[in-house]
Amino acid sequence: MKKSVKLVAALTLTLATMLTACSGSSTKTDSAKSASKTGSVTTSTAKISSATTTESAGAGSSTTANTSGATKLDLSNITGEGDKLDKILKAGVITCATSPDFAPNEFIDISSGETKYVGCDMDLAQYIADSLGVKLEIVPMKFDAIKAAVTTGQVDMAIAGLAYTEDRAKNMQLSDLFGNTDADEGQGIVILKENADKLKTADDFAGKTVLAQNGSVQFDLTTTQLPKAKCTPVADVNNGAMEIMTGQADGLTLDLAVAKVMINTHKELAISDFQFEYESKGNVIGCTKGETKLVNAINQIVKEVNDKGLYKQWKDKAVELAKSLGVEVNN
Repeated sequence: MKKSVKLVAALTLTLATMLTACSGSSTKTDSAKSASKTGSVTTSTAKISSATTTESAGAGSSTTANTSGATKLDLSNITGEGDKLDKILKAGVITCATSPDFAPNEFIDISSGETKYVGCDMDLAQYIADSLGVKLEIVPMKFDAIKAAVTTGQVDMAIAGLAYTEDRAKNMQLSDLFGNTDADEGQGIVILKENADKLKTADDFAGKTVLAQNGSVQFDLTTTQLPKAKCTPVADVNNGAMEIMTGQADGLTLDLAVAKVMINTHKELAISDFQFEYESKGNVIGCTKGETKLVNAINQIVKEVNDKGLYKQWKDKAVELAKSLGVEVNN
């Protein structure tokens, strides 16, 4: 059996995580929504790349080629607390945490022989870096390690399909909402195609094992709206898909835009007729609490992205890229 691009991507992310563990680690305590866990964060050993940039230079570089078409932001009127923005401008680089297992928002493209972190969120990250006139450094990690990386200041920002929640607002400085392109998509459950007639309602999932990414909105939805199901946290959605296909779990809760990309790659999977009650208002960027000056600058960039409809363009492109990679590898 030929390997799918998602399996290769999952193995690549695992390797990247193992490499970063050699240079630094942090311990974090998450909210009651997810278990406490130890993870590694570094900005020096991860392979740096994005959908629209070449490999980033290290801290200290002050020049960069503008690859997204963004206009450099006038920072003279940016006010607020915190010194992170000033440090970013001095270093010439902004670090962005993401969990690249969530296509089309962020995923891995190895088709060129190099590891590239691509997707609409990565295009946004590049646009922010270009608007600030600095280089972009992507720091890949498991989703449930992102909160600690942000709250402890180990990264400058996190763009990882983060929906607004009260818990995140309490622990991080959040940007304005962006990318409200999923209003007609919703949240659902990926299952085996052969079980499509058996798992159609909330009652059908009673006693079933439903996976959801640890610390995510999907985890909250599963525990609250499917109380009779056994909700089990999973760190990586690609691993979750494998657990379904090998019979270790019955379903995986996902944003339906992500689910559609997944079932395009894994033809043995399908989306259940059941959908959660949920209204998407868009996502946010997470920064260290109190860094209002940095977030005020980011908000100006987010407004421009929203006004121009750029995120929808990036997302459409990312969906097509993800589909093409899946078809290419499986053929």
